[in-house]
Amino acid sequence: MGTSDHRLLDNQTPGKVYLCQVSEKISCGACCGLYNINDASFENLNEILLFRSDLFKDTKRDIDSILKFKSIIEEKENQERPFEDFHHCPYVGYIKENCIGCLLHPLGDGNNGVDLRGLSYYGGFACSTYFCPTCHTLNPEYKKIIRLTAKDWHLYGIVITEHKMLKNFFKSIEKRLKKQIKSEMFENELLKSLIQEFVDLKISWKFRKKRFKTLGNYFFEENIYPLKPIDYSKTDVENSEFNSIFMGLNSVFKSNNELLEANKIIEEIIQKINFLLK
Repeated sequence: MGTSDHRLLDNQTPGKVYLCQVSEKISCGACCGLYNINDASFENLNEILLFRSDLFKDTKRDIDSILKFKSIIEEKENQERPFEDFHHCPYVGYIKENCIGCLLHPLGDGNNGVDLRGLSYYGGFACSTYFCPTCHTLNPEYKKIIRLTAKDWHLYGIVITEHKMLKNFFKSIEKRLKKQIKSEMFENELLKSLIQEFVDLKISWKFRKKRFKTLGNYFFEENIYPLKPIDYSKTDVENSEFNSIFMGLNSVFKSNNELLEANKIIEEIIQKINFLLK
């Protein structure tokens, strides 16, 4: 898929913004359970995906060989899952040098146009028709901004499913700016870097709960693994303007000073963005 092909798919996607395969460097495997492992760092996932992709190149495209591939992967990799009911697909890998995707997809190298996704856990129909809640619920302009400013597949896939967190962030920008934002406003490199600074918080957030072993969240059915409300009992407030952001970052605040510092981190990013947009 080329770097501009996602625009051709916008009208075929719920919410009119295609988010799955954005370019040759930006794509998402979150619905495949990619991040549902104990160590979801780029370094670890990159090693896993490289091995899978290299092994699949030498795998014959018949049922027995593909199922054998699955057995090898599951024997090699730790099968402990932070979210036990969220399937982690062994068939997600690098479909191009820096682009993750489905190794069983009919357009995949060596598949000769044959859709092999029927051999996956959810089956070919689910894989070809499912779209995450972000596609359905998030403002199209917000989705386009994340798509435009993404710097790598790893952070893109981690943050794009956080529709409540993203809505909270962009609504806070618009509240201060007193107007709606458009994706074309963010073609400026400085503004792109500020969006990336916000996205980077998914990795670097200092107030992240220690018990969270993975960087991603379970987003198919929120009633199974709902994000717990932020406990503000050790602070001077009952809620925060950035509550959904803090939830998306899996935050815990042990004092009022920690909450104030967290608010300041988010507010400074928003203020810098607003300054450049005015």
